[in-house]
Amino acid sequence: MLVTHIGADAEIASKVCLMNEGKIVAEGTPEELKKKSGLKHVLNVETPVKSEKVRAVLGNFSEKGLLETDTGYRIYCDSAESVSPEIVRALDKIGYKIMKIGIEKPTLEDVFFKMTKKENGDEIDERDNSDFQ
Repeated sequence: MLVTHIGADAEIASKVCLMNEGKIVAEGTPEELKKKSGLKHVLNVETPVKSEKVRAVLGNFSEKGLLETDTGYRIYCDSAESVSPEIVRALDKIGYKIMKIGIEKPTLEDVFFKMTKKENGDEIDERDNSDFQ
């Protein structure tokens, strides 16, 4: 048995239980939980500045939620490849540059955030966790 609060460690487990406020909110294999979350792609967008203006622009491209990180934002969307150039153009249009942009598969941490609508205890924008209830 492995007990951890680090999602990356849980990725190697054969079965995972996700807990929130002392209660199990979901369980299954890492792949089952990711599939059930409905998250398809994650766009990591690193920006030199984080602001409400940047967040508002990026929120327009997020179909499944937007998460602020230490270096920028994680955008949950279904069509990351087509959205990426649009994001670059939209931020450039308002005078902001992107330091780095990349497409990833969702992690268990992304699944947890979507399910609980929480980022470090704070509410996350535009989440729908009805798939898990």
